[in-house]
Amino acid sequence: MTVRHTGDEEEMPDSNHEFAKAEYDSLRAEIVATIKEIWDIERYVVAGMVAVWAWLATHRHVGPRAVWFLPFALVLYGVLRASALWDSAQVIVRYLTELEPLRKPGGPDIIGYETHRKQFHADIEKSARRFWIVLLVVSFVAGLYKVSCGK
Repeated sequence: MTVRHTGDEEEMPDSNHEFAKAEYDSLRAEIVATIKEIWDIERYVVAGMVAVWAWLATHRHVGPRAVWFLPFALVLYGVLRASALWDSAQVIVRYLTELEPLRKPGGPDIIGYETHRKQFHADIEKSARRFWIVLLVVSFVAGLYKVSCGK
């Protein structure tokens, strides 16, 4: 859905304004909850990866050596889940960015939070991608090392 504005918008009537504010607040809360969930996934994946490695290091003769790739599988699951959450949040961000000019008294000339944040969005996304890439590489290389060394 694309929201179009001509620049001649009038301020919303009170009932529409109240609805728009409630919708905006609700969607912003959903974005915040999604970001918190992504951070939780990051934390749990790192903790799970370390826990599996610690357990495997203290139980050296447990099953095939391929079990050292369990942390990689855990990280891969985290990547997929965090990416899905991020994509769903971006749908809301785009919607709110389109609505911002319509709900501000100053119209499209005033930059709202979502429009302002979009300018710095690329840095946040790059940082998250780097985090997951590093975890994927480290977990894969560690599993490969343990499997190839036979230790």
